[in-house]
Amino acid sequence: MEALYQRWQYEKSRKCGRPDIDARWAKLPQEMKDINVTVRDVYRKRREDLYLALKDRVEREDASESSKAALMDMLRIAYESNQVSGPYFPLSRSDNYYVTVYNPDGEASELLLREK
Repeated sequence: MEALYQRWQYEKSRKCGRPDIDARWAKLPQEMKDINVTVRDVYRKRREDLYLALKDRVEREDASESSKAALMDMLRIAYESNQVSGPYFPLSRSDNYYVTVYNPDGEASELLLREK
């Protein structure tokens, strides 16, 4: 219940700042607005592509259906809980991503994702 109250408080404060943000946005040159929208959409698509690649990798893994279902649940929860409200623009990104999946025999398989 406390988390719900905190979320409500957060949304109230966001709405208070909205008119100022809208006024500032309206003053931006169209070229800057276009860049902002393009970058926002690229990061959104990149995040979605990462999720779909991980999902596909889990589905192709040689593991039991119950193990796959458990991994998919964990992946979905992690994906949904890491969504941010509003646009996301990372300041920097230098790490590589990886996922380790274990088959029923305990052998590990890894999927490595490197930054371009």
